[in-house]
This record gives sequence, structure tokens and C-alpha cells, in this order.
Amino acid sequence: MIFIDAINRDNPTPRIGAIESTNPAESNRCWPYESCNLGSINLANMLTTQDGHARVDYDKLKATVQTAVRFLDDVIDMNNYPLPRSGT
Repeated sequence: MIFIDAINRDNPTPRIGAIESTNPAESNRCWPYESCNLGSINLANMLTTQDGHARVDYDKLKATVQTAVRFLDDVIDMNNYPLPRSGT
């Protein structure tokens, strides 16, 4: 349960406008007409074993992050906004 009035009391950028909604996970607050595009990376898939210990494969993580950012950027470019103001 969220309380939009509590979110707006802590709004870090009130000059932009009041926050009217969140994404389903509540990790991103949205202003009017704003599009919420999210991605995720399974960090468990970024591990490798070295000398019997789990280590982060930073080269794989870097490549995955670069691909994910590119895909999210493509989502923004290709998005069909239902209202003209949504794309601004």
C-alpha cells in the first residue's frame, strides 16, 4: 500500500510537478504523462567460480549492462505513447 500524499511530501523535485503514480514495484515514481520503462539483470547469472569461490564476472556484467541500456533506449525510441504529451 502506498500513500501518494506521503510520496509527494518527500518529492525531491516538486517544481517539476506532483507525483501521480508509481510502477507496480513502487521503485519509480511517475509525474503526469511520464512513461515508466524498467529493466532488470539477474546478478546470479553474472557469477563465475574461481579457485572454488564465487566471483563476479565483471566483463559479462559490463556487456549485459550495455545491452540492457541499449534495449531500454530502443524502447523509448519505439514507444507508442497514447497521448501526445506522454512523449515529451
